[in-house]
Amino acid sequence: MVPAGKHDIRVLGLARTYLLVLSLGTPVGLAYTAPLARAEEPVKAPSGNAALEADLKDQEAKEWYGMPIVVTDIAALGVFVAGMVAADHGSGIGSGLMLVGVGAYVLGGPIVHLTEHKVGKGFASLGLRAGAPLAGALTGAMVGGAIGSGKKCGGNDTCALGDVAVGVGMGLIVGGLVAVLVDDAVFAYKPTTATISPLSVIPVYQPATRQTGLALRGTW
Repeated sequence: MVPAGKHDIRVLGLARTYLLVLSLGTPVGLAYTAPLARAEEPVKAPSGNAALEADLKDQEAKEWYGMPIVVTDIAALGVFVAGMVAADHGSGIGSGLMLVGVGAYVLGGPIVHLTEHKVGKGFASLGLRAGAPLAGALTGAMVGGAIGSGKKCGGNDTCALGDVAVGVGMGLIVGGLVAVLVDDAVFAYKPTTATISPLSVIPVYQPATRQTGLALRGTW
């Protein structure tokens, strides 16, 4: 039989041991279970900051570099018209000016594209500027020939040639204008990175709390 005093001492020792184990085990258990709880908890992105995060990304934009092409085309047209006027007045430099105008028209756009390191667009511009007037002239000749064939020329077999010539001239002009417009308005663009303001204010909406506000964004 165990004396009462020793029994109390033994009970007190067991209680102290239990408290010691409990005090040591609680931080360990919390430290062990906390990462598990964090790992199992699904990560939810703050929906209110989605616009801010998307706006912070680099945005691609297009930059137009067609002004030198427009200036070159206008100059080419002016030189060509001046050559026509000079040739009409019997000047010997008229044909030379017209050749210079045609050369500036054909090569001006491709050279500008090449200076912008757009080799593919340079070759496309060259093909368009050379091919569109020729295609227009061919179409105009066919239309002019069809119109001239309907006329009653009698014994004159060459009366329809005037309509063919007019159709060729109109086709050349229309094809050249189409090539210029496409080259200046469609081809003359290059991608560039949009600059973001170093300090800006954007609206923010939190769907969970249905709250709206303003967010101050800055880049340094």
